[in-house]
Amino acid sequence: MSSPRATLAQLHAVRKALPAPEPGLDVLSELGAAERFARLHGHDLRYDHRRGRWLTWAGHRWSLDLDGSVVRLGHAFCRR
Repeated sequence: MSSPRATLAQLHAVRKALPAPEPGLDVLSELGAAERFARLHGHDLRYDHRRGRWLTWAGHRWSLDLDGSVVRLGHAFCRR
């Protein structure tokens, strides 16, 4: 016997019924993690969509991330 599945409308109704997170608190989701990562590292990192490459701030200019430092930052962030 299979369990009943919720419809998309039912899921949206449940989401609307939940209280909004308090300002300044991170939501425990991928979006919440991405927003926290951007707050912590956004001043030093940029993604160039045209080139499909990450850029890092080198103190006086943006340079291509050639050694994978952005990936290492992401790994360290996830381990916290």
